[in-house]
Amino acid sequence: MGSEICLAQKSMKKGDEYFNDKAYAVAAIHYKKDAEEVVLSKLKWARCQYMMKEVKKCIDIYATAPADSLKDIDRYYYADALWQIGNKNLSREVGGRIVNPIMKDVIMNLSEGGDTLEVYSQNNVEVKKLELEPNGNSFGAYWYKGQLYYVASSKKVSLIDEVSANDSATFLDIKHQGGGDGDLPMKKINSTRHEGSVTVSPANDRIVITRTVNKGLFKSIERPQLFELRMKKNGKWSRPKHIEFCDYKFSYAHASFSQDGKSIYFASDVAGGKGGFDIYSAQLTNDVWDKPAILQGQVNTSYDELFPTMAMGNLFFSSNRSGGMGAFDIYGLEKESKTVFHLPDPINSSRDDFSMTNNGNDSVWFVSSNRNFNVGKDEILQLNYPEIKDVLFVSDKETGRTIKSKEAYVKSNNGNLEFSGIDARGAVPPFLADGDSIFVHGYYPHAIKYAQSKGILKIFRRHSKNELQPIHEILMDMAIPKEIEEVAGDKVYQIRNLHSELKKVAPLSAGNNLSTVLPFDLIQEGDTIEVAVFKQDTLLATAVKIVTKNNIFRANEVKVSNTEWKGDVFLKKEEKQKGRKTNLIKSLKSIYFATNKWFISPAAKKELNEVVKYMKENPEIVIECAAHADCRSSREYNLKLSENRAKASADYIVRQGVKRDRVKHKGYGEDFPVNGCICEGEVKALCDSKQLAANRRTEFIILSNGEGTAYHGAAKK
Repeated sequence: MGSEICLAQKSMKKGDEYFNDKAYAVAAIHYKKDAEEVVLSKLKWARCQYMMKEVKKCIDIYATAPADSLKDIDRYYYADALWQIGNKNLSREVGGRIVNPIMKDVIMNLSEGGDTLEVYSQNNVEVKKLELEPNGNSFGAYWYKGQLYYVASSKKVSLIDEVSANDSATFLDIKHQGGGDGDLPMKKINSTRHEGSVTVSPANDRIVITRTVNKGLFKSIERPQLFELRMKKNGKWSRPKHIEFCDYKFSYAHASFSQDGKSIYFASDVAGGKGGFDIYSAQLTNDVWDKPAILQGQVNTSYDELFPTMAMGNLFFSSNRSGGMGAFDIYGLEKESKTVFHLPDPINSSRDDFSMTNNGNDSVWFVSSNRNFNVGKDEILQLNYPEIKDVLFVSDKETGRTIKSKEAYVKSNNGNLEFSGIDARGAVPPFLADGDSIFVHGYYPHAIKYAQSKGILKIFRRHSKNELQPIHEILMDMAIPKEIEEVAGDKVYQIRNLHSELKKVAPLSAGNNLSTVLPFDLIQEGDTIEVAVFKQDTLLATAVKIVTKNNIFRANEVKVSNTEWKGDVFLKKEEKQKGRKTNLIKSLKSIYFATNKWFISPAAKKELNEVVKYMKENPEIVIECAAHADCRSSREYNLKLSENRAKASADYIVRQGVKRDRVKHKGYGEDFPVNGCICEGEVKALCDSKQLAANRRTEFIILSNGEGTAYHGAAKK
């Protein structure tokens, strides 16, 4: 028994050595020996199958392992493998038991439907199997001088295997679609080692390939490195030379030249990265490659990033990060915006998709994938994109996002204005032509530039030539009627939105021709522009203007003319204030009432006690409890309601020991609001509950101080 345990431990240790060197096929042989007796050996055997893209075999092994024996990494591999074969429900179930939040995030955020490329989908994109290696594998397409080159093997290999293809009995080689050498020096590129991922500089003077080398003197482990061929003066290619920055202890693979040929991008697991394989770049300085630098920004994650390829000015790469459709997906780094985008179906699938390039034409792309095989067999697919004739997309110039589900007007060259709209996909009507203008709420008018085109980049980038500039500020002309302007007092300019929320506006210039600059989203159709004239707490005049669509829909200005205003001048002169006494006792606070009520609340009692104290400290003072109501209900009702409030206030003060003849009371109804909340007349203001409550009050006015009677703020002596 002891000897059996010892042998099992020896097999597992040997398997671990090969697994750590990514020699998964060899490691699987050692783990399998004791898989039936040792659960951990079974789990490690399943992990090897996952790494070799044998998803069906991986699932079968995990299915026979005790559920409670699976570690997070096993649940991750198991769930991902289930997802790849379409068993999404079980995948979610297994993934939901993952504890590690990063791993769980990947599984639980796998995309079921995938993205869309707006007008392109499986229905109108031709996905063609090239069948380059019917009995083997093909991947890593590269287009050079009108010819297709690719990596091939007569035995199954997969995405990771190209990094370390130790499960292949035959070595990987570069092949030419038409057979023979083509225009590349195949006899110098291919050797008795693995070769893959060829790239040629734009100047046609350098070739960089991936070639594996042995790790260690007595080990057969192959580790990929970058080698370079240079064009000699005699017009012939040199032999491949190991690039000096490559450290034999780590892997370097999948090089691709930049557009200008001054740098290369490649994948490496060198120490110091973000985790797994990352994308690096190296610059060419004085004919020597500088020390590589990891790409900054959104490209690299804690997961694997592989197969960088440059095409049409964009960097494409493969990653198994969160948010994909399953396994490895292809992403793109858009050169101008520096943003990473996930490429949609049919470019990506629930299986491995990687190594994307084109034939120099944006409508023909090549993708490597194992989506058509249960085993980890790769093939090259050709994707043909049709011409787009009648669909146009517009985008936000600042965010790059497609503008969707928006009302719009279009104006043709002959001046006709027609209502249209932007649909949920972000498409505008097909009848637009060059020079037509489109008017969208929140954006400056835009003259359409339209051309028939095809290809994924033009559509994916939302026709960058038709980017609408957002309006951040609007100039609002706030000229108000002359009769309002002539009222002396403090003027308040504000906007009341559809939900009754008030926003104060600071005018830029004084006089009858006022204007102000506002954030665009501060005003919308249906909002009210209001000007109110106050003297202390008394509203003297007000004018309002309802904002209509034409004010802000087609341009960046809101024009308000005198004739568009509706206004009332309530009190032009002080002698017309209906006899209201204004000598308020400033040291005493007003008390407030509930809607349609006149009972004294606990908060009001506290303030009334201060009034009682004031009256006892000033025994000669005679006051009036002046009560008010908000503007809702009829004027007659509000007058009676305010009289009840005034009497309730006075009665409370008397009950606390103040003589009745010193406490008068009067109700003023709704005529003296402390704000612009007006419900009667031509102009009706929209007020919220807080603003209305401010008008349901009792104030305290000095009628006599023992020397005479005070009216309108002036005491008679």
